Amino acid sequence: MQMTLYVGSLASHEEGRELTRLFSEYGTVVYAKVVVDPDFFRRYGGFAVVEMDTAEGAHNAIRALNQWQFHGHALTVRAATAEEETAAGHPRMYESMNMNDDANEEQA
Repeated sequence: MQMTLYVGSLASHEEGRELTRLFSEYGTVVYAKVVVDPDFFRRYGGFAVVEMDTAEGAHNAIRALNQWQFHGHALTVRAATAEEETAAGHPRMYESMNMNDDANEEQA
């Protein structure tokens, strides 16, 4: 089962590729996105969401990378909340939406 992680305390919003490489050491990264909104970044600091292909890989990444020094900042790595996934534009938030009328056509 896939698991999405919150990665906080980023020094820059341009660290996405490096995060993917870093988390790939613990499993397959399915999705990674750094929040790049300048206003959000200025007020709350940088963060990203990283989705791992397995919960085991995600838990291993949390154990290994929480408080890891990354560009002079200690990362915060934990399970992401739904709000954090939404703020980062995680694609899963759209999967449950029925964007067409197929369900209605089947009932007709």
